[in-house]
Amino acid sequence: MRLLNLAPHCSVPPINGSGRRAWHLHENMVAAGVDGHFIGCHVMADRKGFSPLPGKDRRDGGKAVTALSALLAGQDYWQRRMLRPSFRHAVAQLRIKDYEAVVIHFLYSVPLIDAWRGQQLRLLVDTHNYDPGMFAALGNATRNPLRRLLCRRAIRTSLSALRALPKGATLVHVSQSDLVAYEALRPDLNHVVVENGCRLAPRDTAPDYTAPGKKQLLFVGSLSVKQNQDALHHLSRVFWPSLRGIAHLRVAGSNPSSAITALCAAHGWELHPNVSDAELKALYAAAHYALAPFAYGMGSKLKLVEACGHGVPVITTRAGATGLPTLPPLVHVSDEPEEWKRIAQNEYPEWDIRSAQQHRSPPQELRETLDFAQGLSWSHLGTKLARIAETASIAQI
Repeated sequence: MRLLNLAPHCSVPPINGSGRRAWHLHENMVAAGVDGHFIGCHVMADRKGFSPLPGKDRRDGGKAVTALSALLAGQDYWQRRMLRPSFRHAVAQLRIKDYEAVVIHFLYSVPLIDAWRGQQLRLLVDTHNYDPGMFAALGNATRNPLRRLLCRRAIRTSLSALRALPKGATLVHVSQSDLVAYEALRPDLNHVVVENGCRLAPRDTAPDYTAPGKKQLLFVGSLSVKQNQDALHHLSRVFWPSLRGIAHLRVAGSNPSSAITALCAAHGWELHPNVSDAELKALYAAAHYALAPFAYGMGSKLKLVEACGHGVPVITTRAGATGLPTLPPLVHVSDEPEEWKRIAQNEYPEWDIRSAQQHRSPPQELRETLDFAQGLSWSHLGTKLARIAETASIAQI
């Protein structure tokens, strides 16, 4: 099957969760036999290799300038930021008849189909989140009136795009709860779930949970993303006063803002910006727990699944566990700061990761957590999405 994958948000290699979802699903669809053509924000990829997008975009001056220009022009921020002229030009050069299926990422990208009016094809839209809920939460989490306006405008854009989708189109959701919410708005469309995934990479070494001293905690996420920034501020206000005396925190992620850099310095958190895969692996190996301290959440949190793929126990809020109805035993869910402290001090008296490495079979809790991650591996999910694309209904654009 010849498949076109349009991901205007995704750099290669990806630097954030939504980018990792788009790229890892694509590369594993290709591994499953799909003849895929991927167009990201700066690069195109097909069976011949990689090539840069033709043409150059004017420098946008960063998120703040893009937001201001979107406000002044009455445009949607995400469409202005992601659907750049070079991307639109690359898509316009394609012959859509050359493809049997098209995957589009995010509802804000739906206007790309306008060039294909009158055509018939298998059209899949990966929603990534339940946009009305996510943007409402983002708006409620800020006091900035302009940011709130952009969030309200993003909700209108998503709902408008949803109404514009033709019958026969398939919406791909990251969770069953997202599916139910979107299905209530467009019951005439096809709805499927392809979860957020991970690479199964159990750590070879781990810290001693019974040793005295502070526990090593780890937060991983793109540090330019508002949800992750809000999560760290929520951690600092709600949980860190209870954890400060018994734990040390490492924060790893791409493109930290000046505010996040200052937050880490103020609390003595160890900031690891723009780490390599090898460096991130070492951080997971040294961590007693990974954290998901979210005050709000939609879709599902890829970082929780990724920690499970490394065999690292997780402490998360209920919002951090959004979209995952069943969780493995090494994922601890609580919104109470004292419970976070109790969990972080857990010595796992019934098993020790390091001593378990000397045996053929890992402890049951670890084994069940790795089995959970295996079921959500990118290879499994890429094959799942490939089968969905192959059997999707034909939509009249």
